[in-house]
Amino acid sequence: MLISVVIPVYNEKELINRNMVLLKETSHNLQVEIIVVDGGSKDGSANLAARYADKVLITHRKGRGMQMHQGALAANGKIFLFLHIDTLLPDNWVECLLSAWKECIPLPKATAFHLKFDDSGWQYNLICWAARVRYLLTGVPHGDQAIAIHRDTYFKCGGFPDVPFMEEYAIFEKIKEFGQIKWLPKDVITSGRRYKKHYPLIQALKNSVIVYLYYLGLSPNILYRFYH
Repeated sequence: MLISVVIPVYNEKELINRNMVLLKETSHNLQVEIIVVDGGSKDGSANLAARYADKVLITHRKGRGMQMHQGALAANGKIFLFLHIDTLLPDNWVECLLSAWKECIPLPKATAFHLKFDDSGWQYNLICWAARVRYLLTGVPHGDQAIAIHRDTYFKCGGFPDVPFMEEYAIFEKIKEFGQIKWLPKDVITSGRRYKKHYPLIQALKNSVIVYLYYLGLSPNILYRFYH
């Protein structure tokens, strides 16, 4: 079963070398296709990614939802793994995914990993705990949890919408109608760079407010401006 890893990037030259080397190493020469979708980077990210990826696509503008959808359209795999460039997968991530789609009954429509940060401070542990509570309330994993979706389910749902923000919430509202979302028994390690820039707990509170406002009906465009 081929897994297509779709990675949206924009001006991420510093992370591409390190993280894509690790991605290639943990693929263990199994059936993995790597697709990088560059949103018009100015720092040479696309050229650098071409050293590691099977395909590099360049879009006319940035937008994570749009970029990931373009990657899915070009993908050949049965499973689409949407990966942020600042998120590191566990060593046995391929086996975790294949096991979920071959052995679980009923078979899931989507999967996600548990979240950990590259900082072990108590604030980050609290944010990880809050992320689990958020999922219990919403049923929606966030993009930094390495979301994987079965090809058939992805296209039946219409794929990620071309919105500037909250694309996970838009697609999972539809995925939940098709079947089970399974948590994989491993952690991904994601960067806390945005939390460090804006203070961890303040950023976490801001994120929670954004989710609440989304369910109140505020548009992704307004929420994007608030987030940034």
